[in-house]
Amino acid sequence: MLSPNRGIDPPERTWTDEDFTPPEDGTADFNAGLTSLGFVRAAIRRSRRSWCAAAAAGFLIGLGVYVTSPPVYQAETTLLLTNGPEPQPGTAVQDDQTIAQSIPVAALALHKLGLHESVGSFLASYTATPVTDRILSITVNAPSSSDAVVRARALATAFLGYRAAQLEAQQNQLFSSLDRQIVQARQKVASIKGDMKSLLTKEPPSPARRAQLSNLQNQQDQAANALDQLVQSTGGTRASTQTLTTTQITGSQVLNPAALLAHSRLKHLILYSLAGLILGLVLGLGVVIIRAIISDRLRRRDDIAHALGAPVKLSVGPVRLSRWRPGRRGLEAAQNSDVQRIVMHLGAAVRPGSSRIAALAVVPVDDPQVAALSLASLASSCSQEGFHVILADLCPGSPAAKLLGPPIPASSRCM
Repeated sequence: MLSPNRGIDPPERTWTDEDFTPPEDGTADFNAGLTSLGFVRAAIRRSRRSWCAAAAAGFLIGLGVYVTSPPVYQAETTLLLTNGPEPQPGTAVQDDQTIAQSIPVAALALHKLGLHESVGSFLASYTATPVTDRILSITVNAPSSSDAVVRARALATAFLGYRAAQLEAQQNQLFSSLDRQIVQARQKVASIKGDMKSLLTKEPPSPARRAQLSNLQNQQDQAANALDQLVQSTGGTRASTQTLTTTQITGSQVLNPAALLAHSRLKHLILYSLAGLILGLVLGLGVVIIRAIISDRLRRRDDIAHALGAPVKLSVGPVRLSRWRPGRRGLEAAQNSDVQRIVMHLGAAVRPGSSRIAALAVVPVDDPQVAALSLASLASSCSQEGFHVILADLCPGSPAAKLLGPPIPASSRCM
């Protein structure tokens, strides 16, 4: 049996036949076999620099966003509201919330502040939130603490003023409706009186006229009674409505004046940075996983064996050779640990010791220089142990033959 160079130390770990798990079904879907949890974990380990860089980039972007667009200041004010009768508890305060976040209130507040900001952007800068059936909270965002407090105060004033105007407008609308009803009732009484007067002047006395006059008199009495009742009920409605409106207006006021909410720069800095870090990490891992799934490149030994349908006898990492040692001095690169593993494996594969001639064919598929160096090192080792070696180099440029120059012992031949 050909033995490897005695100066080569045994490798710490090499892939052997026992490490290979043959596929159970060669007709199974190849892509499904490769896409597994272990495959994804291996892809993540290989690309740890990529997703770490993405996480770092996200962290820096979060810091940049915090610096360029710092979090706004917030001020809050709460209002105590008095409402009239409502069909269900809580409906009135929801209506007040809608009014507080309406365009007229925002426009009125902008006018009070003297700002030239658009109503839409100002509406987006604050929120109104019901706290209870009678308490409404208004929270305002602003670029500075003073602006936040001033805007919250202006919004509270604008809302209370607009709400009072709306209540008075509703009261006046109701009063106008009641006045129209009284006018219509009086017109009806006057119309009946006109009919009676016309009947008396145009018709001669007769039993029919007396019957018509009696009917009209009854209608007049009914209309007059209805008018009196309407006037009395209208007076009561006016009084109760005016009292309710006054109570709603005077009973609604600022409960807590506008005050600045707690503002922590460190908290927002951590939140922005952490959010950027997590987002960058998720995006980086997502890109790595998707790229690994859609790629047809084989990276793991089991994947290659699965694709070939045969076990892989030996697996080493990328072999990096020095490009600055041409000619015979290139054999010094055989001290590379990966090259030593290849030489040991090839020496064991030749297995001399019988009467037959041991033969070995090596076909490089990636870097011919690695195969040439491995074969030249094996030939040199075997020739030093007294074996007759014939090396046929069919690669372009004959890289292995160039490595085996005149210094090879005479017992070996190079072809």
